Amino acid sequence: MTSTQATAASTTTKKYHVSVTGMDIHSWSAVPTFMSFARRSMQQAKEAKGVVHVQGGYQKGVHHTLTVWEDRNATVQYLRSGDHKEAMAASKDIGTFVQVYGYDSDEIPSMEEAIQKWKEHGHVVFRQKTPPKTTTTQLLTSWMLLGVAFFGVLHVLTRTGVLPVSSVAALTASS
Repeated sequence: MTSTQATAASTTTKKYHVSVTGMDIHSWSAVPTFMSFARRSMQQAKEAKGVVHVQGGYQKGVHHTLTVWEDRNATVQYLRSGDHKEAMAASKDIGTFVQVYGYDSDEIPSMEEAIQKWKEHGHVVFRQKTPPKTTTTQLLTSWMLLGVAFFGVLHVLTRTGVLPVSSVAALTASS
């Protein structure tokens, strides 16, 4: 290989910038807070300038996001703004660790391929030896969501006739 060929090969840019993140949630009581941040951050990513692909997943106790961008600058703009910036600031209150990996690629990887690269090359942003204490807000939010889910199930069961309305009336009158 001549020096001109070597220079040309080293300056070839890949088509996409891929970003993979993994986060372990410290307890069930932090899940509602995490889900709120995750939903808003994913929506922000889907609407961001330069985004090509957005995907979330869960594997072996770790919540993952895979985003693919036109270039690294688009990734950085997203990371440092809006709901994602707020989520990053709150991550130590929600999780026990966050690990990230960004790389350039000519193809959009599958979630499995991206997670494998994340495992092999990822950078740990933080890791806590002991999980953070559950906040009162997290507990109240968890109980509130459980209540909403419970009454939502009751509503569906009564509307579909699976559970007679008289049973629900007896259940709620006894409390």
